[in-house]
Amino acid sequence: MKFGVCLGVNSETIDMAEQIIKLGYDYIETNVGYVVTMTDEEVDRVAKLQQEKGILTPCANLLFPGDMLKREIHLVGPKRDVTWENEYIKMLMPRCAKLGLKTLVFGSGKARSVQDGYDSDKAFEELVDLCRRLSVGAAPYGITIVIEPLQRKECNMITTVLEGLKLVQAVNRENVKLLADIFHVYANGESIDFPPEVYEKLHHVHYANTFDRMSPSEVTPELKEFSERLKQGGYDRTISLEGDTNDRVGDSAQSLSVLKKLFKD
Repeated sequence: MKFGVCLGVNSETIDMAEQIIKLGYDYIETNVGYVVTMTDEEVDRVAKLQQEKGILTPCANLLFPGDMLKREIHLVGPKRDVTWENEYIKMLMPRCAKLGLKTLVFGSGKARSVQDGYDSDKAFEELVDLCRRLSVGAAPYGITIVIEPLQRKECNMITTVLEGLKLVQAVNRENVKLLADIFHVYANGESIDFPPEVYEKLHHVHYANTFDRMSPSEVTPELKEFSERLKQGGYDRTISLEGDTNDRVGDSAQSLSVLKKLFKD
């Protein structure tokens, strides 16, 4: 198992990323927003600094920019803009490759939500189409897209791991996989007795406390239960801490001990 911490990486945060890696983490999960807002020169500079400091960023979350809705762009429905999506994908993938990214997390709950009165089946097919175009754009760079099911308070489409599996199966591309986020799973009251098909597609996992979404400082029954299910399912890939913190470095140190108790002891 590989353990990481979610932290947007740019020239200003690179030193904090280095501190976290020195704690014993395997990687940093960066933020696509940081990737797309950097200049080309800063992307090159950050990539060089990461190499010099031994900082791996194989994963990134927030695949689509947070200001989409302000520009009235949605990923499904009447405000969908396929031309914009294609241009965005074309711009994004080579930048991600420069920074060593191999896994991009597709959450973007509000942007992918179905608008009132719009046919949900049509919206699902539009998501399938988008994921296939993401797959094509990512493939030359060895990048995998992972679908993140989100709690119902944040999104009204793909809210459970089983719904995420359905989307992955419908897309039917080798580099489109599934993510499980412990906070969203428990927030939705979803069963964690996932069928074998989930573990066949599960590519990445997010961890946080299930009750307050903070980075965990102790082993809770829910963390232990979920971790045991992952181990029983044969999962042995990447787990990123996505919880909020009061002190990113200090809290990450505590959380690493929790992860080791859950998976290494």
